[in-house]
Amino acid sequence: METPSSWRLHIKLIENRREALQIAATLSAHAQAVGAPIVIYIDVRPHDQGWTLIVEELARIPQIRVLVTVREEDWRRATLSRADVGFEDISLSLDRAEAQAIYDQLSRPETPGQFLSFDEAWARFLGGNDGEGPLLEFVYLVNRSESLREKLLAQVKRIRTDIHRGDGSRVELRLLALVAFASALGGRLEVIALRKRFPDADLGFLVERLEREYLIRSLEQGLLLDGLHPVRSRLLTDILLCDGMSFDVLELAQACIELIPDTDVEVFLLHLASRHAQAMPGMTLYLDGWQPPTWQVFGAVLRVLLWWGVQQYVEQIAGMVEEIRRQHGSAWNMMLDLDLADLNPLHGTAVWKDLNAIPAEGKAQMQSVLDRQPPKSLATVPAREWLTKRRDPPRPPTTHPDWAAIAEVSDWVGRWEIPGDDRLHDLGACDTEAH
Repeated sequence: METPSSWRLHIKLIENRREALQIAATLSAHAQAVGAPIVIYIDVRPHDQGWTLIVEELARIPQIRVLVTVREEDWRRATLSRADVGFEDISLSLDRAEAQAIYDQLSRPETPGQFLSFDEAWARFLGGNDGEGPLLEFVYLVNRSESLREKLLAQVKRIRTDIHRGDGSRVELRLLALVAFASALGGRLEVIALRKRFPDADLGFLVERLEREYLIRSLEQGLLLDGLHPVRSRLLTDILLCDGMSFDVLELAQACIELIPDTDVEVFLLHLASRHAQAMPGMTLYLDGWQPPTWQVFGAVLRVLLWWGVQQYVEQIAGMVEEIRRQHGSAWNMMLDLDLADLNPLHGTAVWKDLNAIPAEGKAQMQSVLDRQPPKSLATVPAREWLTKRRDPPRPPTTHPDWAAIAEVSDWVGRWEIPGDDRLHDLGACDTEAH
């Protein structure tokens, strides 16, 4: 049954937990007043926070149905349990059957395109490889008879040609690289920060020119710059990085961290760690000497380094885990101590030590496995080392995310018994009256 348009609502941005609860309460009251089925659509931006909370709250209301669109990376990070919410996970990757249906809809007999058949278009789309791909690229290919990558490559070549002829600006190419790289990793750039980075450039003219080429877009009344679409941004980034001479991943990451808003720092660094792992050792060194401007950013960097440390640890023990799984099946996770945060210092997750039902011989075998496990403290080394090197706290907190970060950082400082300057331990310069 189709829902009337007046009963279909769109939530565009959820800033924090408090706002999520307020939105949920408002929609709940509205649904109960209307007394009819309501559909809520949530489009999760990379910097959105609290969307899982609002889904959990709305799931309690029988007449509300929720549709969420979210990036795969953000979906993997989400803490949404089927025990709390009944949901279906629908992947938007385009497979052959779906592409065939789209091709049949888009192809017009009266205006034949470049491709003689669907098979030819599909082979061109995949580049000779089997598998799946982004919907946006396939639609563009069928409509324009050229791949989106080819189109973007031609645009970048034109900008470079103009520069060599003296008709273009190197700042334009640099600006495009920064916006595309940040956008591909879930970040946007602040125009005010860009003006400071390029004080002699006519930034307004360059932005307008790149917007006309459908390469970037302005947001928030011109305060932020973003890529036109994540897929376009990833393709642009690949094109700009492909020669290995004009731009470098680490250098772009270091530049972008100074230009993106506080809300985007965490998702930007997480995507950097997951997609460009080779740049993380250098980025970690850079972060050692970088002062987070706010507590929100301070907490974001700490969480990213925790994730990065756990990721490295998981890769380190992956071979060992696979060996144990072959020998002991699903019991493998009982044999290792996976309490990486050390919440249970006595035994961690190796609960078998307290089970009298396991004979001494079995415990000895399990202990021999546990003895081979690398020290779990290795998982938190990047975060602990970074936190230990902090001396000056950021500027006093002014927002809810700032205070939430202070609580989180305080917990880790105490848990790890971080030595050092009292200014960080005290979180001192915080103006508690502002809370």
